[in-house]
Amino acid sequence: MENPAIPPMPQPPPPPRPSGIFTYAVVGVLGLGGLGFGYLLFGDFVVIAVAVGLIIGLVGAFHYFTWGRSMTEQAKKEAKAQETKRTADERS
Repeated sequence: MENPAIPPMPQPPPPPRPSGIFTYAVVGVLGLGGLGFGYLLFGDFVVIAVAVGLIIGLVGAFHYFTWGRSMTEQAKKEAKAQETKRTADERS
């Protein structure tokens, strides 16, 4: 028998479902529609702006995959070493 003075524990929310192909298809169609509409309004300026954005994104991805991941791992190792050293200094 449950005690009425103690409220029941709340249940954790269910985990979110992963996105499906339908989500990506809708986003792709809306994105292409937006680009087409922008092209109708602004002409070649939109093409140039999208090309510049893609180039910046590719340079960023190149930088991340070339140096970013290794730099992140190195920073994690250094932080762990400093934490270990600080913990050892506090104990002594």
